Amino acid sequence: MSLNQHVSELDKSIEARFRDHHAFDVITSMPGLGVIPGVVQHPALRRVASVL
Repeated sequence: MSLNQHVSELDKSIEARFRDHHAFDVITSMPGLGVIPGVVQHPALRRVASVL
């Protein structure tokens, strides 16, 4: 698996976990915040990123 493929799979996994969070729609609707920056900025979601 190439590095790009691995990163893509990690992005999909993080988004799948984050999508279940009650604040997903609010956080991802903010200009400049996508899934990955949203996870990093939200304190409760940092656990998700650190597990992966």
